[in-house]
Amino acid sequence: MNKRFDTKLDFNFALKNVTFRVIEIGERKPFSNSEKALADIKDYPYYARLDIVEDPSGINNGAELQIKLRNIDGLEKEQEFKIAPDERKIIGGYLVFWSKQGKLRGKDWIFTNVSAKGDRIDDWR
Repeated sequence: MNKRFDTKLDFNFALKNVTFRVIEIGERKPFSNSEKALADIKDYPYYARLDIVEDPSGINNGAELQIKLRNIDGLEKEQEFKIAPDERKIIGGYLVFWSKQGKLRGKDWIFTNVSAKGDRIDDWR
């Protein structure tokens, strides 16, 4: 059997040269009391909501992205940073795409979203 395609992408590679602004930082709360949700909170207890200030492609300017983090030391609200060599990166950062089937206006839809996770935001070394 062939290996299943994994949609896990390196955050820093996928969003290289994108400039973000921190709009909110906080402690995550579980969406349910399931074992999986509680384990995810334990592993990634914090979040940062980021506004995309400048996307070189222009596609995501003004979009928001929330990233789950293990550590938020040194991160401040309104802080701006760029994902680029000699600037900043998400240590251990990755993006995963997931889908969920649901209804919208009486029709069946498959919604696709992105989950972003990382250890912390730090200097690119």
